[in-house]
Amino acid sequence: MPPDSPYERPAVTPPVEQWPCTVWSAASGSLAALRRSARSALLRTALQYRRFLCTVAENCEISLTHAEWPVASPETTPLVMTGHQPVIFHSGLTFKYETTEQFIIDHQALGLAVMIDTDEGDAGEFSFPVAEFSDSDSAPTRRHTETASFSQGPGLFLNSQLGTRAHRDAVVARVLQALSAAEQHDAAHAFSRTSAIYSRFSPSSMAVANTIVRQAAGIGNRLLEIPLSALCRLPEVIRFFSDILSRPRKFHECYNQVLSQFRKDHSIRNDANPFPNLHTDTDGFELPFWLVHPASGTRSILWLRNHQHTPWLCKDQQPVTELHPGMAGEALLALMAQGWLLVPRGALITASLRLLFSDLFVHGLGGGRYDPATDQLIRAWWQEEPSPFVVASASRCLFPEDRLRLLQMRQFQTQLRDLQFNPGRYLNQQLFPVSVEEQLQSLLAEKEAAVCLLQQHRDTGGSGKDAGRHIQKLSDTIRSLVTSTLQPQIDTLNQLSPQTISTIESRLWPWFFFANTPSPMP
Repeated sequence: MPPDSPYERPAVTPPVEQWPCTVWSAASGSLAALRRSARSALLRTALQYRRFLCTVAENCEISLTHAEWPVASPETTPLVMTGHQPVIFHSGLTFKYETTEQFIIDHQALGLAVMIDTDEGDAGEFSFPVAEFSDSDSAPTRRHTETASFSQGPGLFLNSQLGTRAHRDAVVARVLQALSAAEQHDAAHAFSRTSAIYSRFSPSSMAVANTIVRQAAGIGNRLLEIPLSALCRLPEVIRFFSDILSRPRKFHECYNQVLSQFRKDHSIRNDANPFPNLHTDTDGFELPFWLVHPASGTRSILWLRNHQHTPWLCKDQQPVTELHPGMAGEALLALMAQGWLLVPRGALITASLRLLFSDLFVHGLGGGRYDPATDQLIRAWWQEEPSPFVVASASRCLFPEDRLRLLQMRQFQTQLRDLQFNPGRYLNQQLFPVSVEEQLQSLLAEKEAAVCLLQQHRDTGGSGKDAGRHIQKLSDTIRSLVTSTLQPQIDTLNQLSPQTISTIESRLWPWFFFANTPSPMP
């Protein structure tokens, strides 16, 4: 990461210069053929979606500038992928997308991000800080975090809608007031610029608005993007899923065995990590798919159940379509005819993306923790050595000075005894005020001279009693000075509420609070 980067606490594993960038090939001939077709279909669909985004942006008088898309064959050019839900990004996601963009530029690769629009949540929600000032000058400022949303409310991301202009205006006024009260004037200015762009949209898709505004600000604008809901409609993806559903019980068993063994190998006691096992009951078993119904905005877990002595794909307990032996593909087409969409979940999400499309997948911290289990599933079920994945994440802080003081106060608290008895180890680290550090340097020099004098008395057989008393007096003075300097800060730490500490340390602030983020204005 360059020295002038605004990010901190980067987590890039392995280092970017060690990221692989070669076309991955499947060992299975049938998977290799399906993958070739799938990659071509993916890029065609992603380019269509890009044209759709540009049209919407143009209608809102927003410019989506980007470099020319490389004219390259997906058979010979590496495809680097990443992805996330189409929410308002925080700094970790922004860093992941920017790092991925720079990597594809440096290596002349193709880059694509998958929008996980089939998840549920509030696509317009973001956090902002609130300050609570005390009447007492000695009490620290209390802070807490609140949330606001530009959307009409939670639901499937693919159906999330922008709120009315009146609603968005009220949100902007509330957040600007809070940022100004918290003395976050740069954040208020940056937020004001970006919220003006959101105001250009008529009530429409929140996910689309987030993507356009983010890309217009230069975050992800060199990556093609595609919603997972569109990707799951590709014939090649349907074929891939139908192969799993042709042996559903065996896949169910393999999936659970992989997860159980992974937890055992990594001493994981929580059965929800990295993913929960698939359930079984008296008349069926769960599969790692969602049944999504875009028209109604609902989704349900897919089960295979015996209904009237016939296997049926079910929405929980409700039968949806029969699954005749050898006709899994027809069953999936029947689901689509009824308005249902089959979407992977758990380990199957990135297993599908990595086997069918990507040569390198860029994860954040969460994906870096769970995708080793996906590697094991790929090896166990498909007998393939998986295409590689890497991790890229970082943080940005709204309260850097407060967070530095918080870290120092914690250091004072945990190392108080060593600071009292060995303060010389901590000089020139900006832990003490300049005047105190100067006093400590003087006292430590005087103590060192007294120790030398004591040693001389001992070497010559003289009495070192007076020198010893002087050394003890100096030690007491040094300890008292350190304690009186640090104790008020330790007391301040003890007065900080958990909410204040959480707000100071948060890494989840939206990207548009940071002043040096490029403006999305055309």
